[in-house]
Amino acid sequence: MAFKPKLGSNLGSLLEQEKQKQEIEKQNALMKTSKEGQTKLEVKFKSPEEAKERIRIIFDDSGSMSGQKIKDARDGCIEFMRNCVVNETACAIHLMNPQYQSGLVDISNLTTNLPALSILIQKIEAPGGTPLFETTRKAQASKPSATRYVVFSDGCPDNEDDKEQVISKAIEEKTPIDTVLISSYEVTEIDRAYQILKELADRTGGYFLVFDRNKVDFKSAFKYLAPTLRGRLSDGKVRLALIAGELK
Repeated sequence: MAFKPKLGSNLGSLLEQEKQKQEIEKQNALMKTSKEGQTKLEVKFKSPEEAKERIRIIFDDSGSMSGQKIKDARDGCIEFMRNCVVNETACAIHLMNPQYQSGLVDISNLTTNLPALSILIQKIEAPGGTPLFETTRKAQASKPSATRYVVFSDGCPDNEDDKEQVISKAIEEKTPIDTVLISSYEVTEIDRAYQILKELADRTGGYFLVFDRNKVDFKSAFKYLAPTLRGRLSDGKVRLALIAGELK
């Protein structure tokens, strides 16, 4: 069952939705153009500081993410950016194991040039461990500062040494941390990875989602954390439908 939002009757709201739709279509055209190595459509990208939304994604590239999982993760992040309005959102990707990524330039700097970033994302591989909190702490220290963080992982962090520091800083700076647990089975509340990621989101005002790969396509689901779709997640029923794989 696909979720189809009802348009409001407010003219300003309708015009804003139409503007966002046009900007997203432009973004999709840009990404297609970039992938083909052509320059049919030119846009002057703003500096990250000017972006309304500055999102730093903590990307789990640990060994357990190898195979289809890492492909899904790459595709999901690209789809996420396709649902960002051109020049209103800057994104950065913070890999948990950047030291093992051969031939990949640093993608931890915020940029509004999301088509270019999408090309680089396709080169991410899956080596190393899961230093989730250490990576998030480093992202929080990066400039310009984020307005929101998005963390996804398929398991427990290597350690929780930086957990309280990360949560305290997010609360102090009022920057929510959305978290996604990727699983290949139905997790329960006693699962430690579930507990950690839920706590991280709950205490910072973010959204916590569980994507069971048997039910949910990461590419289709991860985009709902993008700025243009995130508002729908304020409805608990929508979140449950997303987790159940009912939204496309």
